[in-house]
Amino acid sequence: MESKKFIIKAPIWNGTDRCIGIAPFRLKNNSLRVTCGYKNKQGNKIWEGELYVSKTFANKYPIKEYKWGKCYVINLQELIEYNEWIEEKRREMMTTTWSKTYTKTQINEILLKNPNISDICKMFPGTQIEPNPS
Repeated sequence: MESKKFIIKAPIWNGTDRCIGIAPFRLKNNSLRVTCGYKNKQGNKIWEGELYVSKTFANKYPIKEYKWGKCYVINLQELIEYNEWIEEKRREMMTTTWSKTYTKTQINEILLKNPNISDICKMFPGTQIEPNPS
């Protein structure tokens, strides 16, 4: 599923909670990468960077109707925590074994013992070291 960029112009003030509103049609065929276009009196954005919003995540929140249309009212802090969880899972996937043949420790030993292999690997990021099939 494609992810589209979307700028939030202003938050929805829901009592003491900050929320963002996203119209259901925006999540019909896409997930969103939302950025903050709103700045407070000090000129600071409420959050920096992009936050990922999927239809599955948005479905946990109510759809409210306003005079300008309907939208999911998503708690901003919960969205930030969801994105932190996604980032943590992504980092876990990146730290797993690099190769089905060697462990991470074995690969590090090979690279330390063979500087030429290490140089070749630096030239081709993502290179996997595997035994010669012959």
